[in-house]
Amino acid sequence: IFVTFSAVFGVVVYRICMLSVWSMNPDPEAKASVRMTVTTTGIVLNMLVVLVLEEVYGAIAVWLTELLPKTEDEFEERLIFKSFFLKSMNAFAPIFYVAFFKGFAGRPGDYVYVFGDYRMEECAPPGCLIELCIQLSMIMLGKQLIQNNVFEIVIKMKKMYRTIQEEKGKKRAAENEDDDTEEIRPKQQFDKDFALEPFEGVSPEYMEMVIQYGFVSLFVASFPLAPAFALLNNVIEIRLDAAKFVTEIRRPDAVRCKDIIWYNILCGISKFSVITNAFVISFTSEFVPRMVYQYMYSGNGTMSGYTEHSLSYFNVSNFSPGTAYKDYRDPPWAPDAYTFSKQYWSVLAARLAFVIFFQNLAMVLSMLVVWMIPDVPRSLREQLKKENMALMEFLLEQDQEACAKTLSQKHSTPCFPANIEIVVEEAPEGEDACQVGEKEEEV
Repeated sequence: IFVTFSAVFGVVVYRICMLSVWSMNPDPEAKASVRMTVTTTGIVLNMLVVLVLEEVYGAIAVWLTELLPKTEDEFEERLIFKSFFLKSMNAFAPIFYVAFFKGFAGRPGDYVYVFGDYRMEECAPPGCLIELCIQLSMIMLGKQLIQNNVFEIVIKMKKMYRTIQEEKGKKRAAENEDDDTEEIRPKQQFDKDFALEPFEGVSPEYMEMVIQYGFVSLFVASFPLAPAFALLNNVIEIRLDAAKFVTEIRRPDAVRCKDIIWYNILCGISKFSVITNAFVISFTSEFVPRMVYQYMYSGNGTMSGYTEHSLSYFNVSNFSPGTAYKDYRDPPWAPDAYTFSKQYWSVLAARLAFVIFFQNLAMVLSMLVVWMIPDVPRSLREQLKKENMALMEFLLEQDQEACAKTLSQKHSTPCFPANIEIVVEEAPEGEDACQVGEKEEEV
């Protein structure tokens, strides 16, 4: 966890230093594109750090799980949980920083500095939503493309290496064929299968899909095209995995499991995504402040004058050159200069109210969908009932036939119908009594 936070902080320091260096560039074109350049390079650096640390965290999760002996099921569950926890934190930490923590840079005259000389970075005047969208799209798409392609290339290279070694072995065998009097048997299928890559489980495949689901669901409000890109990636991925499992990996052994831990993880991500999207819409975007201005402060019910309303007065002596300031604060001539204004508290109350409303609305809609779409369809329930009735009728017929056969052999008491419960406490010596205890309600 400390390494993950350190990596995020290191990229933040990189962006801060690059902004300071590029701001001193005398070229006006370079100054105009400094924010986009620094943001893009920082996102690429974040993506590379995420890819590297993901492999490291996978090995750390295995090492942590092997510290204590466990059963096979417990080992698999705890390994999956540790891997998911570390890899998800590694993948989502840079995005959470941009969505909820970036922008707390202070105010004119009281800025937050890093290492004493570098001012903490802040969002652009339109907000952090656009930067969040860019960062999410680049990390999500880059992680899928690079990770999938790199792994596929590694598997292909291993396969080529094995093929080259086999060809060399055939050549040596052909050269020594004259010296060897024994007949060379053709290679059997199990020999060919053994030369394939060993099967290491489907946990990496599931982990990839779960992390992708986190990218799609946790921040879909900032990047609505994420589900479309995920669908396109999965359409291609399913064919690549099919070819990989059939032609390049040994056949796996069938193992039964009592439950699926991934289901609990997906349910947790789904519930947490409602909260994160509510906060993204409420605090990261300008949706709530615009609505507050339109219905509370606008004279004609339009957005005219919103930009001026979102700005605050300040003393130019406290304003650093080449920067902008956007906030809801009292002017410097007020009794409490630069304190949060009434508009700020109105916007904050509206944002919190929106979070509560959004969360409850999502919960009600999910309950409605669960009620409308049952887990077991009605046609399947009716078919199961028919099968159970047919099975019970078959068992009753078998019982009646067995009872009749017993009576014909022993000439004992008559056999009663199956829906009548007869209890015989003591049978005459030398005779067998037929008891049928099936109740009608049990049928």
